[in-house]
Amino acid sequence: MRRRGRLAIAAAGLALVALGACGPPRAGVAPPPPARLRVLFLGNSLTVVNDLPGWVRRLAAAAPGGPAVETALVAAGGATLSDHWRARAPREAITRGGWTHVVIQAPSLEPLRDPEGFRAAAAHLAQAARAAGAVPVLLAAWTPEPGHAAYAEAWSGGSPAAMLEQIRAAHAAAARASGALLAPVGDAWAAVRARQPAVRLTAADGAHPSPAGTYAAACVIYERLAGRPAPAAPVPEGLSAADAAMVRAAASAAGR
Repeated sequence: MRRRGRLAIAAAGLALVALGACGPPRAGVAPPPPARLRVLFLGNSLTVVNDLPGWVRRLAAAAPGGPAVETALVAAGGATLSDHWRARAPREAITRGGWTHVVIQAPSLEPLRDPEGFRAAAAHLAQAARAAGAVPVLLAAWTPEPGHAAYAEAWSGGSPAAMLEQIRAAHAAAARASGALLAPVGDAWAAVRARQPAVRLTAADGAHPSPAGTYAAACVIYERLAGRPAPAAPVPEGLSAADAAMVRAAASAAGR
């Protein structure tokens, strides 16, 4: 996640057209979803690996009676929220309009390494999203696996539980301050790890998501966007139906 590439935009079946402005939601309260959601993701390699926006689209396509979802992505490896705010591509993508939601994903460790920069950039990006007529959604990410090198840093808290508490608190405060919705993916991951440790949520590096980890994130985001739980299918290859159901339950519980 330390390597950074150029911020680029990728769209999935979505024309970037102007969208009439609407008033900002109250913090943490999702308005009723329209029949079609147009979602811009601002992220980094955690978003790109396994195609998180694509999984949200797949869940939406399989959910009878739910809203259709179209997505676009602006991402670069290691990109922080401060990087997104300083760069041209993310701000231009937001201000083009056409979005119902803007999902904003920081690297897991950004709120710990640079709390002031994280707060300021989250506020700027959320304000820009609202000005373009979209609902901002802050994705509170997960902690690395135990034993990861990050836990040797003084700012980490020294354990997954202590780190998750800091990530949770930073995102919750930013969401309250900006009127954004909160997608507590890290809490869903923690519940899955506690209930079924055999379900591996990270890749070999202990930080980027495995297919099951991206699926868990997509279930949280889909429920926040659509106001309903993710459907029972599709699920990632290698994840049993029972474990997938447990992941969906954890995602729903995290969002309550």
